[in-house]
Amino acid sequence: MKEFLFPHKLRRLNYFVRDLTFEAILYFSPANFEPGKLSFDGDWPLTGLLGIWLVYCAIFVILPRMRDSGTPSWLVVLAFIPYVNVLFGLALLFKPSSIFPSASRVTPETPSITSVAGSICASCGTRLLFANDGVITTDQSVLCNSCNESHASLEEAQDSFRHRLPENVPGKYYVTKHCMDCDLCRETAPAIFARHDPGGYSYVRTQPRTPEEVALMSECVHGCCMGAIHDDGDTFDWQAVPAETPDHLTPEGQALEQRLSEQKSSSCCHDRTGHK
Repeated sequence: MKEFLFPHKLRRLNYFVRDLTFEAILYFSPANFEPGKLSFDGDWPLTGLLGIWLVYCAIFVILPRMRDSGTPSWLVVLAFIPYVNVLFGLALLFKPSSIFPSASRVTPETPSITSVAGSICASCGTRLLFANDGVITTDQSVLCNSCNESHASLEEAQDSFRHRLPENVPGKYYVTKHCMDCDLCRETAPAIFARHDPGGYSYVRTQPRTPEEVALMSECVHGCCMGAIHDDGDTFDWQAVPAETPDHLTPEGQALEQRLSEQKSSSCCHDRTGHK
């Protein structure tokens, strides 16, 4: 009911019906029409009622039609100019609805971007023609599929670089804390990799220099079953991004291992007692 009495937008058919009703009420009212003049023979109550009706029609008939057709709201002043208002009303009747949402209806809860079609990639500047040509990020920017994949790959690489072991020598190649100490890299390239005995993992002790060493390192990168050896270390700043200590060497990790060891020992003693 509220939307019917106080609409925000009006399509052409609804506008025509309401405008026809408006004209009929004025036609059958006891008013004297003269060019550029509207009088009511001194009947002030009726004058006030029809004045309110005129304001209502301007706000809830003409303005809603202007919003629907994409017409600037300030042009509503044309509705109060004699003769011009007739042409203005006809123009609104035949003007098609706009495909773009009214700016006055955009609220903080309404996403400013609903489709990537027609948008421009924030990274490379490419215009996207179709909705599946890109994605909308959480900060309401648009990225084409290629840039989105590149950004995702970069974020993944940065995450791996943060997980590198602190014993690695700075350079292109490094080992992350996901190493399971399988000894494959040390057997393949013993001059490049070394074992950290307290931690139980391998690390890069020297960067490859000769083509033969580079070939061996490439074999290790592709052969690591945990994917713990990476070759993009030269794209990051080793000083700006500190390496993480392996979980099992942190105080929290050591305390957890101690608790697990105690629980395992207690469980084994209980089983032996039960068997007795």
